[in-house]
Amino acid sequence: MKLLQKDIKPFVRKALINVWVGMKYNDVFIKTRDCRLFYVMSGKGGIEIGGVKYPLSAGSLVLFQSGTEYRWDVGDMKLCIVNFDYTFVAESITKSSSPIASKDFNNSGFAPIYEFLDINCLNNHIVLNGAFSIGEKIKELTIENSIKDAFSKEYTSSLLKNIILNIARIASETTNTKTKNDAALAKGVIEYIQNHLTENINNEDIANYMNFNISYLNRVFKKYTKMTIHAFLLERRLELAMEKLKTETISVSEIALSSGFTDIPHFTKIFKKYVGKTPSEYRSSV
Repeated sequence: MKLLQKDIKPFVRKALINVWVGMKYNDVFIKTRDCRLFYVMSGKGGIEIGGVKYPLSAGSLVLFQSGTEYRWDVGDMKLCIVNFDYTFVAESITKSSSPIASKDFNNSGFAPIYEFLDINCLNNHIVLNGAFSIGEKIKELTIENSIKDAFSKEYTSSLLKNIILNIARIASETTNTKTKNDAALAKGVIEYIQNHLTENINNEDIANYMNFNISYLNRVFKKYTKMTIHAFLLERRLELAMEKLKTETISVSEIALSSGFTDIPHFTKIFKKYVGKTPSEYRSSV
Protein backbone atom coordinates (compact mmCIF):
# COMPACT_ATOMS: atom_id res chain seq x y z
CA MET A 1 0.00 0.00 0.00
CA LYS A 2 1.27 3.48 -0.87
CA LEU A 3 1.60 6.25 1.70
CA LEU A 4 2.48 9.95 1.61
CA GLN A 5 4.28 11.89 4.32
CA LYS A 6 1.14 13.89 5.10
CA ASP A 7 -0.79 10.67 5.75
CA ILE A 8 1.61 9.29 8.35
CA LYS A 9 -0.27 8.98 11.64
CA PRO A 10 1.62 6.45 13.76
CA PHE A 11 -0.20 4.10 16.08
CA VAL A 12 2.03 3.43 19.08
CA ARG A 13 1.46 -0.12 20.22
CA LYS A 14 4.27 -0.27 22.78
CA ALA A 15 7.03 2.07 23.93
CA LEU A 16 9.27 1.11 26.82
CA ILE A 17 12.82 0.97 28.14
CA ASN A 18 14.42 -2.44 28.46
CA VAL A 19 17.79 -3.87 29.46
CA TRP A 20 19.30 -6.70 27.43
CA VAL A 21 22.20 -8.78 28.68
CA GLY A 22 23.99 -11.06 26.21
CA MET A 23 21.11 -10.54 23.78
CA LYS A 24 20.92 -12.77 20.70
CA TYR A 25 18.49 -15.08 18.91
CA ASN A 26 20.72 -18.12 18.45
CA ASP A 27 21.72 -16.79 15.02
CA VAL A 28 18.12 -17.15 13.79
CA PHE A 29 16.91 -14.34 11.52
CA ILE A 30 13.58 -12.88 12.62
CA LYS A 31 10.81 -10.54 11.46
CA THR A 32 8.10 -8.57 13.26
CA ARG A 33 4.47 -7.87 12.39
CA ASP A 34 4.68 -4.23 13.36
CA CYS A 35 7.37 -1.60 12.80
CA ARG A 36 10.30 -1.21 15.16
CA LEU A 37 12.29 1.73 16.49
CA PHE A 38 15.24 1.04 18.77
CA TYR A 39 17.38 3.64 20.53
CA VAL A 40 20.48 2.60 22.49
CA MET A 41 20.72 4.52 25.75
CA SER A 42 23.89 2.77 26.95
CA GLY A 43 26.01 -0.30 26.32
CA LYS A 44 27.16 -1.91 23.10
CA GLY A 45 25.93 -4.55 20.70
CA GLY A 46 25.04 -4.99 17.08
CA ILE A 47 22.29 -5.75 14.61
CA GLU A 48 22.42 -7.39 11.18
CA ILE A 49 19.96 -6.21 8.52
CA GLY A 50 20.08 -6.91 4.81
CA GLY A 51 23.40 -8.69 5.08
CA VAL A 52 25.09 -5.72 6.79
CA LYS A 53 26.28 -5.85 10.40
CA TYR A 54 25.90 -2.56 12.23
CA PRO A 55 27.76 -1.94 15.51
CA LEU A 56 25.55 -0.19 18.06
CA SER A 57 26.48 1.98 21.03
CA ALA A 58 24.98 4.84 23.05
CA GLY A 59 23.17 7.17 20.65
CA SER A 60 22.60 4.54 17.96
CA LEU A 61 19.14 4.36 16.44
CA VAL A 62 17.48 1.70 14.27
CA LEU A 63 14.18 2.09 12.39
CA PHE A 64 12.47 -0.36 10.05
CA GLN A 65 9.08 -1.52 8.80
CA SER A 66 7.30 -4.73 9.61
CA GLY A 67 8.55 -7.71 7.60
CA THR A 68 12.19 -6.58 7.77
CA GLU A 69 14.53 -9.49 8.38
CA TYR A 70 17.16 -8.97 11.07
CA ARG A 71 19.07 -10.57 13.91
CA TRP A 72 20.78 -9.25 17.01
CA ASP A 73 24.44 -9.74 17.80
CA VAL A 74 25.48 -10.44 21.36
CA GLY A 75 25.45 -7.25 23.42
CA ASP A 76 24.61 -5.71 26.77
CA MET A 77 22.43 -2.70 26.10
CA LYS A 78 19.82 -0.46 27.65
CA LEU A 79 17.35 0.48 24.93
CA CYS A 80 14.18 2.38 24.21
CA ILE A 81 11.94 0.08 22.16
CA VAL A 82 8.95 1.35 20.17
CA ASN A 83 6.56 -1.02 18.39
CA PHE A 84 4.21 0.83 16.06
CA ASP A 85 2.34 1.07 12.76
CA TYR A 86 2.55 4.02 10.38
CA THR A 87 -1.25 4.41 10.46
CA PHE A 88 -4.18 3.54 12.72
CA VAL A 89 -5.54 0.94 10.29
CA ALA A 90 -4.78 -1.90 12.76
CA GLU A 91 -5.36 -0.04 16.03
CA SER A 92 -7.76 -2.77 17.17
CA ILE A 93 -4.66 -4.94 17.69
CA THR A 94 -3.37 -3.43 20.91
CA LYS A 95 -0.91 -6.17 21.84
CA SER A 96 2.42 -6.11 20.05
CA SER A 97 3.62 -9.29 18.36
CA SER A 98 6.85 -10.92 19.48
CA PRO A 99 9.53 -11.43 16.81
CA ILE A 100 8.97 -14.47 14.62
CA ALA A 101 11.50 -16.68 12.83
CA SER A 102 11.66 -15.53 9.22
CA LYS A 103 10.58 -18.90 7.86
CA ASP A 104 7.37 -18.75 9.92
CA PHE A 105 6.54 -15.09 9.28
CA ASN A 106 3.21 -13.77 8.06
CA ASN A 107 1.74 -10.32 8.55
CA SER A 108 -1.83 -11.48 9.04
CA GLY A 109 -4.09 -8.98 10.80
CA PHE A 110 -1.52 -6.22 11.19
CA ALA A 111 -1.03 -3.04 9.18
CA PRO A 112 0.26 -3.47 5.62
CA ILE A 113 3.85 -2.85 4.62
CA TYR A 114 3.78 0.63 3.10
CA GLU A 115 5.56 2.08 0.10
CA PHE A 116 6.41 5.71 0.85
CA LEU A 117 6.05 7.86 -2.25
CA ASP A 118 7.74 11.03 -0.99
CA ILE A 119 10.14 9.79 1.74
CA ASN A 120 12.13 7.13 -0.02
CA CYS A 121 14.46 6.41 2.91
CA LEU A 122 11.54 5.01 4.93
CA ASN A 123 11.17 2.22 2.40
CA ASN A 124 14.42 0.78 3.76
CA HIS A 125 15.86 0.24 7.21
CA ILE A 126 17.66 3.21 8.78
CA VAL A 127 20.59 3.03 11.19
CA LEU A 128 21.94 6.28 12.65
CA ASN A 129 24.70 6.92 15.17
CA GLY A 130 25.02 9.88 17.51
CA ALA A 131 21.27 10.53 17.43
CA PHE A 132 21.21 11.87 20.99
CA SER A 133 18.76 14.72 20.39
CA ILE A 134 16.25 12.34 18.79
CA GLY A 135 16.92 9.90 21.63
CA GLU A 136 15.62 12.42 24.14
CA LYS A 137 12.32 12.58 22.26
CA ILE A 138 12.14 8.78 22.11
CA LYS A 139 12.64 8.60 25.88
CA GLU A 140 9.85 11.16 26.27
CA LEU A 141 7.66 8.91 24.12
CA THR A 142 8.23 5.94 26.45
CA ILE A 143 7.03 8.08 29.36
CA GLU A 144 4.00 9.50 27.56
CA ASN A 145 2.96 6.05 26.38
CA SER A 146 2.44 5.05 30.02
CA ILE A 147 -0.10 7.84 30.51
CA LYS A 148 -3.63 6.84 29.57
CA ASP A 149 -5.94 9.84 29.35
CA ALA A 150 -8.11 11.56 26.75
CA PHE A 151 -5.05 13.02 25.00
CA SER A 152 -2.52 10.19 25.14
CA LYS A 153 -3.29 8.36 21.88
CA GLU A 154 -3.15 11.46 19.68
CA TYR A 155 -0.26 12.98 21.62
CA THR A 156 1.98 9.91 21.36
CA SER A 157 1.08 9.62 17.67
CA SER A 158 2.11 13.21 16.93
CA LEU A 159 5.26 12.82 19.01
CA LEU A 160 6.29 9.67 17.12
CA LYS A 161 5.57 11.32 13.75
CA ASN A 162 7.89 14.16 14.74
CA ILE A 163 10.56 11.60 15.66
CA ILE A 164 10.14 9.68 12.38
CA LEU A 165 10.36 12.83 10.25
CA ASN A 166 13.50 13.90 12.14
CA ILE A 167 15.04 10.52 11.44
CA ALA A 168 14.02 10.67 7.76
CA ARG A 169 15.44 14.16 7.34
CA ILE A 170 18.81 13.16 8.81
CA ALA A 171 18.89 9.92 6.83
CA SER A 172 18.09 11.75 3.58
CA GLU A 173 20.75 14.38 4.17
CA THR A 174 23.36 11.82 5.21
CA THR A 175 23.07 9.88 1.94
CA ASN A 176 23.84 12.96 -0.14
CA THR A 177 26.67 15.28 0.89
CA LYS A 178 25.48 18.07 -1.40
CA THR A 179 21.94 17.84 -0.02
CA LYS A 180 23.32 17.96 3.51
CA ASN A 181 25.46 21.01 2.74
CA ASP A 182 22.62 22.82 0.97
CA ALA A 183 20.26 22.18 3.89
CA ALA A 184 22.83 23.60 6.30
CA LEU A 185 23.22 26.62 4.02
CA ALA A 186 19.47 27.32 3.99
CA LYS A 187 19.33 26.97 7.79
CA GLY A 188 22.27 29.37 8.08
CA VAL A 189 20.40 32.02 6.07
CA ILE A 190 17.31 31.61 8.27
CA GLU A 191 19.40 31.93 11.43
CA TYR A 192 21.13 35.06 10.12
CA ILE A 193 17.78 36.66 9.23
CA GLN A 194 16.32 35.82 12.64
CA ASN A 195 19.34 37.34 14.40
CA HIS A 196 19.38 40.53 12.29
CA LEU A 197 15.69 40.94 11.45
CA THR A 198 15.34 44.49 12.79
CA GLU A 199 18.56 45.70 11.16
CA ASN A 200 18.95 47.28 7.72
CA ILE A 201 20.02 44.09 5.92
CA ASN A 202 19.37 42.96 2.35
CA ASN A 203 20.23 40.07 0.04
CA GLU A 204 23.76 41.30 -0.58
CA ASP A 205 24.49 41.54 3.14
CA ILE A 206 23.28 37.98 3.63
CA ALA A 207 25.28 36.70 0.64
CA ASN A 208 28.44 38.43 1.87
CA TYR A 209 27.99 36.99 5.35
CA MET A 210 27.42 33.48 4.00
CA ASN A 211 30.25 33.96 1.46
CA PHE A 212 28.16 32.67 -1.45
CA ASN A 213 26.96 34.13 -4.74
CA ILE A 214 23.47 35.56 -4.20
CA SER A 215 21.97 33.72 -7.20
CA TYR A 216 23.19 30.35 -5.95
CA LEU A 217 22.15 31.18 -2.39
CA ASN A 218 18.66 32.15 -3.52
CA ARG A 219 18.32 28.95 -5.55
CA VAL A 220 19.29 26.75 -2.61
CA PHE A 221 17.13 28.74 -0.18
CA LYS A 222 14.04 28.50 -2.41
CA LYS A 223 14.56 24.74 -2.73
CA TYR A 224 14.08 24.31 1.02
CA THR A 225 11.64 27.11 1.89
CA LYS A 226 9.70 27.58 -1.39
CA MET A 227 10.46 31.30 -1.04
CA THR A 228 13.17 33.70 -2.18
CA ILE A 229 15.40 35.19 0.50
CA HIS A 230 13.84 38.62 -0.06
CA ALA A 231 10.28 37.27 0.28
CA PHE A 232 11.23 35.36 3.44
CA LEU A 233 12.86 38.43 5.00
CA LEU A 234 9.87 40.58 4.09
CA GLU A 235 7.39 38.07 5.49
CA ARG A 236 9.23 37.80 8.80
CA ARG A 237 9.42 41.59 9.13
CA LEU A 238 5.69 41.94 8.40
CA GLU A 239 4.90 39.27 10.99
CA LEU A 240 6.99 41.19 13.53
CA ALA A 241 5.24 44.46 12.64
CA MET A 242 1.81 42.81 12.98
CA GLU A 243 2.72 41.53 16.43
CA LYS A 244 3.96 44.97 17.47
CA LEU A 245 0.77 46.63 16.18
CA LYS A 246 -1.24 44.30 18.41
CA THR A 247 0.86 44.67 21.55
CA GLU A 248 2.68 48.02 21.50
CA THR A 249 1.35 51.61 21.63
CA ILE A 250 4.21 53.32 19.74
CA SER A 251 3.48 55.03 16.41
CA VAL A 252 3.22 53.18 13.09
CA SER A 253 6.44 54.87 11.93
CA GLU A 254 8.31 53.64 15.01
CA ILE A 255 6.92 50.13 14.49
CA ALA A 256 8.09 50.16 10.88
CA LEU A 257 11.59 51.22 11.85
CA SER A 258 11.81 48.74 14.74
CA SER A 259 10.70 45.95 12.39
CA GLY A 260 13.52 46.54 9.91
CA PHE A 261 11.75 48.87 7.42
CA THR A 262 13.54 52.14 6.58
CA ASP A 263 11.00 53.58 4.14
CA ILE A 264 7.68 54.31 5.91
CA PRO A 265 5.52 54.83 2.75
CA HIS A 266 6.97 51.59 1.32
CA PHE A 267 6.16 49.80 4.57
CA THR A 268 2.53 50.98 4.43
CA LYS A 269 2.20 49.95 0.78
CA ILE A 270 3.72 46.48 1.34
CA PHE A 271 1.74 45.94 4.54
CA LYS A 272 -1.57 46.64 2.78
CA LYS A 273 -0.61 44.41 -0.14
CA TYR A 274 0.11 41.42 2.12
CA VAL A 275 -2.40 41.98 4.93
CA GLY A 276 -5.23 43.67 3.03
CA LYS A 277 -5.30 46.63 5.44
CA THR A 278 -3.08 49.59 6.23
CA PRO A 279 -1.09 49.30 9.49
CA SER A 280 -3.51 51.73 11.20
CA GLU A 281 -6.56 49.81 9.96
CA TYR A 282 -5.01 46.54 11.13
CA ARG A 283 -4.27 47.99 14.58
CA SER A 284 -7.88 49.16 14.92
CA SER A 285 -9.24 45.74 13.93
CA VAL A 286 -7.35 43.66 16.50
